[in-house]
Amino acid sequence: MPLIDLKGLLPEQLRQLCTECGQPAYRSDQLFSWIHEKGQTDIMAMSNLPAAFRASLVSDSHVVGRLRRRLCEDSKTGMAAKFLFDIEGGGAVESVLIIDGQRRTACLSSQVGCPLNCQFCAT
Repeated sequence: MPLIDLKGLLPEQLRQLCTECGQPAYRSDQLFSWIHEKGQTDIMAMSNLPAAFRASLVSDSHVVGRLRRRLCEDSKTGMAAKFLFDIEGGGAVESVLIIDGQRRTACLSSQVGCPLNCQFCAT
């Protein structure tokens, strides 16, 4: 069963999930707070949610994903830094920070296996 990352759900999607699980709509606000305000990634540690609800989320393959940095590499010129992140469920995405004088540009890969084939990309 594929993992379902709660961090990627919009507030209305969290509300729908809670309703489908037989929980009152306000549980979605609690979930949102744990995930986005408190940074909690362990569903079982979300102590103001009922234990049965937490266990149900975990058993139904819900997770709160967190990127794990696999690689950080500076360019030879020092004008860019490349980051490779592992994501929940396998795969990797990349981010590149490009420095141009006072400007900073960030390239954020939004999918595994980006089709753009940039020369500096590790994915």
